[in-house]
Amino acid sequence: GEKCFYDCVSHDMPLGNLSQQSNTLAALYGGMPADRLAPLLALIGRMEDKDHAEWALIGTPYFERYLLEALADNGMTAEAVRLVRKRWGDMLSGGATTFGEKWTPQPGRSMVRGRSAHPVYFLVTRVLGVTPAVPGMSRVRVAPRMGGLQYASGRVPTPYGILEVDWKRHGEGISVEVRCPPG
Repeated sequence: GEKCFYDCVSHDMPLGNLSQQSNTLAALYGGMPADRLAPLLALIGRMEDKDHAEWALIGTPYFERYLLEALADNGMTAEAVRLVRKRWGDMLSGGATTFGEKWTPQPGRSMVRGRSAHPVYFLVTRVLGVTPAVPGMSRVRVAPRMGGLQYASGRVPTPYGILEVDWKRHGEGISVEVRCPPG
């Protein structure tokens, strides 16, 4: 089986379930040996409810953000992009116009949850690749991670105006165009 962390150990014996949450956080925050990261993250990323009944699965868009970041940090941006398309795309194709508290609408649950909108941040900072190089964004870093995509473009607000970035794959290479606001 896969080498992973149990949620609880008592008297040196694993108890309870395995969870995507514990193993995702161990991968993201350095609690897992490097040789175990990629296989475990790949397993977690492709789990379906019906396939892994022994695991406690990530149940909210909010927590799935940690999985997206762990995947990207470990060279698996394409898998993260696939999850964004699948999980958040399913919300939108189901008629949602905002990101809710849960993956599917449920009575009594919020249908507008800002902390569920992590793909917006993820796509700008990881896929488009725009991050501050210095506090205040007077300088930015543009370092796209293609994640299996052929191109991406976006407009990022900064204190100086709108920064525009377009990148496109060309065979093994990439072309990047950056239009900076004055200052």
